[in-house]
Amino acid sequence: MRAVCIIPARAGSKRIPHKNRRDFCGFPIIIHSVRNALSSCLFDEIIVSTDDDELSKYFDLTNPPARIYYRKPEYAGDDVESEWAMWEILEENKYAEKYDICCYLMATGVFSRPDLLAEAVHILTNQDIDIVFPVVQFGYPPQRGLFLNQVNQAYYAYSQYHATNSQDLQPMYHDAAQFYMFKVSAFMDGWRHQEKRLLELNNRVLIMEESEVQDIDNADDWKLAELKWKALHGNA
Repeated sequence: MRAVCIIPARAGSKRIPHKNRRDFCGFPIIIHSVRNALSSCLFDEIIVSTDDDELSKYFDLTNPPARIYYRKPEYAGDDVESEWAMWEILEENKYAEKYDICCYLMATGVFSRPDLLAEAVHILTNQDIDIVFPVVQFGYPPQRGLFLNQVNQAYYAYSQYHATNSQDLQPMYHDAAQFYMFKVSAFMDGWRHQEKRLLELNNRVLIMEESEVQDIDNADDWKLAELKWKALHGNA
């Protein structure tokens, strides 16, 4: 089966300027994702979908370099979901005709280890499913969460659980924001018929430890991600 890795890397980032090419433990953060994809030896092609003219100069740090694809302006706005970057390449540029498997790899997916990518492909090709992606358990049960009103008064989000012991609540998980390994045909069918998005496809998950997961949306997230990455990799 032929596989392609697509890394969406939009230029705009309001909370962390130039996020995808900012230094992360010695290299632009996107280089970590590209190197993880390369090291996995899973992909026939690695494509960075971007509207950032400055990004290409960083790819002399990888061998072979990822291919830069400059997306159309209508797929580059703040309110455009990254799945449109998949659609543009797979449908409008006919990559769906060439590949059976696609990996949507986050540009900030520094924890997407090559062995995890390989495990996802193994599960995807040996089970009757459409997509595999990593998840992590919430650190505190969301069922016991609180909402705040306009005057910062707290009230239970789910009042039926207010007296339930945390250990008696069913564990809940959230997307680890690292990668999505999926069958191209399933993704294309879902989008063409406007029936299913990526995470609504028939799925299986890889359960991650909290030490291996960090969504990066602000400066504090970035610092915490670097601490976790250094703890896992040392000075590598």
